[in-house]
Amino acid sequence: MTKTIAINTSEHDVLLTARKTHPAVFVDGMFLDGVERVEFTNRFLESCEVVLTFNDRVETNPFPLNDITLLEKLFGQSLNGQSLRDIVVQTLEDAD
Repeated sequence: MTKTIAINTSEHDVLLTARKTHPAVFVDGMFLDGVERVEFTNRFLESCEVVLTFNDRVETNPFPLNDITLLEKLFGQSLNGQSLRDIVVQTLEDAD
């Protein structure tokens, strides 16, 4: 399974900071562990996106940031207006 999501920077803030071998990626202020690769694409005056590729450490993030499917719902192209709270509530209801 590919663990990659594309984030539109018109809708979300993405911050990458790195020092030595310790990169840190934040999306809308939330730290995401397990980011292995960051690709930035800028189509001048059209769109910008950041593609994040995750390794297995993504599972160490707190729920719901520990699941690629939920990260895609929250930040990715399949965004349907759900907030973090909406995703948590829906996931908990689906588990019942």
